[in-house]
Amino acid sequence: MHQETSVPALTPALTIEDRVEITDLIARYARTLDSGDLEGYVRNFAPDGVLFEEHAGHDAIRSYVGQVIERRTKDPSRTRHFVGIPTIDGDGDTAAVHSYLLWIKEGADMPISEAAEYTDVCVKLDGRWVFQTRKLTRLAGKR
Repeated sequence: MHQETSVPALTPALTIEDRVEITDLIARYARTLDSGDLEGYVRNFAPDGVLFEEHAGHDAIRSYVGQVIERRTKDPSRTRHFVGIPTIDGDGDTAAVHSYLLWIKEGADMPISEAAEYTDVCVKLDGRWVFQTRKLTRLAGKR
């Protein structure tokens, strides 16, 4: 005989819209960096967000990434970020996100120069998904 069991109430699951918005956040991160849009890049983070375990808050992120963008504009071999489709787990307020990254050098005979993975915590603030933390682990290439 089949016995009914009660299922405990779960926190609200991520909606399809949440998943699309988080995926867009991942793509927007790469696009703002590759296009040199520093303020757009910073807006991808919570005000107290942490980038790469070192740069905490918008001012620190802006300072660090501003230097990265400046260095990239002087480099004659243009590098782009190609991010894979993320895995996303969470509820309506917080999500754990994992994705892979390839750095692509335009015009190079061997265009894939490096590989890494991102481990992120994203939060929904004022109806918009942003990074709370973003960690990068290099898998291949420069160390």
